[in-house]
Amino acid sequence: VYLLNCGTINNVGILNVYVSNSSWVQNFSKPNLKFLNGTSITNLNIGEEGYFVLPLSTSLKDNAHYSIRIVTERGSTFDSRFEA
Repeated sequence: VYLLNCGTINNVGILNVYVSNSSWVQNFSKPNLKFLNGTSITNLNIGEEGYFVLPLSTSLKDNAHYSIRIVTERGSTFDSRFEA
């Protein structure tokens, strides 16, 4: 999952991530956030980009639709959908 802090607040940390489809939900606490060069970090400042990899226990199926919810340490939520 790739992220960009395009907001107005520094030190944005990720608390939880939820990935789901119509039949299951997986929750991940405090994913290992990294800069695009692979350096581990804990927060993103304004304008910074980062990513994390989720160890899904369920394989994603081709052409299936999924939802992802990212919850920050300050309680903001960001939702998106994607197709595998």
